[in-house]
Amino acid sequence: MHALLFLALLFFVPAGCIPGNKTLVGPPAFEAIEKIDLHAHIFEYIPGFAEVLKENNLRLVNICVVAVDPEHVKWMEEVAELMHLNFGSLHPFACTFPLDRIYEPGYQQRVERWLDNAFEQGAALTKLWKEVGMELKTPSGDWLMPDDPLFDPIYDHLAKRGKSLIAHLAEPKIAWLPLAPGDSTSYYATHPEWHFYGREDVPSYERIIAARDNILQKHPDLTFIGAHLGSLEHDVDMIAERLERYPNFQVELGSRTVFLAQQPSAKVREFLIRYQDRVMYGTDIARVPGENEELEPDQRPEFFRSVLETYRRDYNYYSGNGMIDYNGKQVEALALPREVLEKLYAGNARRIIPGLDN
Repeated sequence: MHALLFLALLFFVPAGCIPGNKTLVGPPAFEAIEKIDLHAHIFEYIPGFAEVLKENNLRLVNICVVAVDPEHVKWMEEVAELMHLNFGSLHPFACTFPLDRIYEPGYQQRVERWLDNAFEQGAALTKLWKEVGMELKTPSGDWLMPDDPLFDPIYDHLAKRGKSLIAHLAEPKIAWLPLAPGDSTSYYATHPEWHFYGREDVPSYERIIAARDNILQKHPDLTFIGAHLGSLEHDVDMIAERLERYPNFQVELGSRTVFLAQQPSAKVREFLIRYQDRVMYGTDIARVPGENEELEPDQRPEFFRSVLETYRRDYNYYSGNGMIDYNGKQVEALALPREVLEKLYAGNARRIIPGLDN
């Protein structure tokens, strides 16, 4: 009897310790992982929302955008500063910089003063939006690209200040491709101004990406974060190529998890593990007055539920095991190791962007 018990104990291996069997190890609880959403636009006070964030170990970085309208920029930064003042590290924020009167003398100095003031008010980083490369033009009528010498002094100033630039340049490559037959509900079907298939009045996807790459080459001391996976979301190999080529390049997910879920899970998992120090989490969640109707008190619980559904769906994809439902499709979850999850969800953002905890 004692001999049988000895043999049983000798060959007993806890399920979670079986080598190579990732399906037997449960993921950390959703609430157990600190989460910093590096890409959010919550520009209104929603009673009860702060408590929801705290309960779920979640913080949102509010990002200011649309810099061609000076009044809009001023309003958005005032709201972001107020949210940060009232909620502290629960709502860090990224300022942007004005894109009006860009060819008037002293433009770069005006932007530097603007940025310095925003950083004094608590901005942790700054944002460059897709207006540059896709909307603004030079005096000669050409598209104003993000690597234009006009912006070089601004990038240098950010590098000297040790401040990160998060940049949404270009769009997903599908914006230049035909809509799927019968598509009437996708982003590009409902925002035709950003759908470029068959149009000759817009720059090519390749031109904008090349301009972004040129910034990385010209400004190696600038900490550059490619929003939305650097608009390379359709192919992790293309992202990896830039991460290898440019040590100053990082990316954040910004609502592009759905694109990763369309690629082979083993390939995506290998990418996220290999570049575990260079990728950060984000959703692009938004509540902006004028774009969204104000939530009535009885509508808030549904808003909270839908927000948490988004975060939990993503977390299930990155942390879970086996086949899962993601946006109505069966995909294989990635079962990322806990140390990779911790970097993806908060560790990288805190390391790369000083000031998120202020």
